[in-house]
Amino acid sequence: MTLEWSERYVSGYPEIDAQHCHLFELINHINQINTIEELKPLLMLLYQHTREHFQQEEELMRCAGFSGLDDHINGHNYLLERLNAFSIEIGHGHFNKADLVKLMTDWAMNHIVRNDIPALAFITKIKIDPLANAVPSAPAAKVNALHRQPFRGIPTRVPL
Repeated sequence: MTLEWSERYVSGYPEIDAQHCHLFELINHINQINTIEELKPLLMLLYQHTREHFQQEEELMRCAGFSGLDDHINGHNYLLERLNAFSIEIGHGHFNKADLVKLMTDWAMNHIVRNDIPALAFITKIKIDPLANAVPSAPAAKVNALHRQPFRGIPTRVPL
């Protein structure tokens, strides 16, 4: 199964959307490989991309005072723990691509829509407080500053 990016996954934050889209690309790439040697660098790249993406997402939520942050972090930590477990299995010579692809496909298709988009919609609502003469609150100003930061990105090519 190939994951296809669509409007369904758009959060309204171009940088977050670019990161999510890159996640789709990584999952599709992993789905096409056939050996542990090919998987090792991709799994490392997937973990790095995911961890950095989660850090940025969580910082946006923290700055906005998002009340569901702890639950969101728990979900993120669960996925990172699963990716660590896959890395350990691969280190022992076990290669279960189907389980990894299923985990990541389920995550991408469900977490973004059910968790990320509602959380980011909350953040968007606090960006400018119309009741305060269009002057952002302190958390909103911090969110606005984070939203304007350029995407530092993660290389799409794995050095061999």
